[in-house]
Amino acid sequence: MAATGEEKRIPPFRMAGNLYFVGTYGESSHIIDTGDGLIMIDTGYEKTVPTIIDGIRSLGFSEKDIRLILLSHGHLDHSGGVPRLLEVCNAETRLAVEDLRYIEGFVPDGDYSDGEVIRLGNTAVTVLRTPGHTVGTVSFFFDVTENGKVLRCGMFGGAGTKQLTRSYLDARGLSLSQRDMFFASIDRLRKERVDLFVGNHSWHNHTLENAAILRETGENRFIDPGAWLAFLDKVENDMKTIIEKEKKEL
Repeated sequence: MAATGEEKRIPPFRMAGNLYFVGTYGESSHIIDTGDGLIMIDTGYEKTVPTIIDGIRSLGFSEKDIRLILLSHGHLDHSGGVPRLLEVCNAETRLAVEDLRYIEGFVPDGDYSDGEVIRLGNTAVTVLRTPGHTVGTVSFFFDVTENGKVLRCGMFGGAGTKQLTRSYLDARGLSLSQRDMFFASIDRLRKERVDLFVGNHSWHNHTLENAAILRETGENRFIDPGAWLAFLDKVENDMKTIIEKEKKEL
């Protein structure tokens, strides 16, 4: 039986160390408590902002403490909440300049340089440019400490393959070369060590299921050094399947 919307609701929770999930099933959003304010990674749609704010408050923080909003790419399910959040906090916003075409209602404060390290409080976020899903997609890497152990966290900032089908790209005047970018980005990301895979959407790292296990048993399945490479293999295979299917349809 398909899960209902209520069954798929993901209560906000601490993932590990100072990393928290505050998003929804459809639109992931995370905060990092740096000790000098919050870093938010992706905001979801405008309509999800009240849920995010409620989640931040339930975890003992305030939305006014958001000092930095890092956007993985410009699609509205990741950036749409920015204008509404900026009404309640004074945060710096960052987005790759190539993705300005997608956003609405705000102008980012800065672009990303490949390999840039963004620091706030006790946290340093390394940004890698990983185009494909969009030309401006970036991925994030940072450390958290859980039970005395330093864990490397990683997020692939744009893993969706539906947006790389020929029909999707053609309809929007986008280049098929984004597929080559996508494969190259996957190859690059394979070189990164990741102990805790942070999903760009909840189904990427089974946020719903793993959060329930963590809540009910204390077992933290988010900490899994094999999950990162397994996911990269999956999305690469998904893209190859799309291409082979399209060839047969010609």
